[in-house]
Amino acid sequence: MNPIDWNRRTFLKAGAALAITPWTRAWGQPLSLAKDPVTQRTLILLELKGGNDGLSTVIPLQDPLYKKMRQNALVEPSAAIRLDPGHGLHPNLKRLGQAFQGGHMAIVESVGMPVGVRSHFRATDIWHSANPEKAGAAPGWVATLGDIAWKDRGSEAVIHFGNDPLGAHQSPTRSFLAIQNPEHFALLGKGPEEFEKAKAKG
Repeated sequence: MNPIDWNRRTFLKAGAALAITPWTRAWGQPLSLAKDPVTQRTLILLELKGGNDGLSTVIPLQDPLYKKMRQNALVEPSAAIRLDPGHGLHPNLKRLGQAFQGGHMAIVESVGMPVGVRSHFRATDIWHSANPEKAGAAPGWVATLGDIAWKDRGSEAVIHFGNDPLGAHQSPTRSFLAIQNPEHFALLGKGPEEFEKAKAKG
């Protein structure tokens, strides 16, 4: 994975930059996008909280145990978004299916700890820290990666969208951007003229 090679000028031109929204707003006006698309590779992490799990996301269509154990939440093969003869996505994940079929997404199954801890909360802490011995303590694994891969980058190297920043982003030494709603993300200033001056300075 290539590090995100952004300076402030690139960030301003690229807007929110994670393909979640193509523009932000400043002083009531949308910021213009870059004429040239961002060519750096971007890692997007989705942490889904709730009752969903792997078997309701990537469905083992031909596994008899799935049909036996998931009778109340069974997705029939005819309704699933086919990935290959034995696997399908939940029918509500049409966009992910399109990304997979277009070669823009890979699926890695059975990722987890070798020994389960039988606690959702502790497992989440371990996932965020990537260290069972210091689960829940800073730094998180994304922050540790930032110290290695993006040590010369600013806070725009990692952007979190959502209400609650993840433990994976916790760092005693670095700051990252946390944005609740990209539509409300704006630059503070005296007006468009000041914005143009800031862009010119980089």
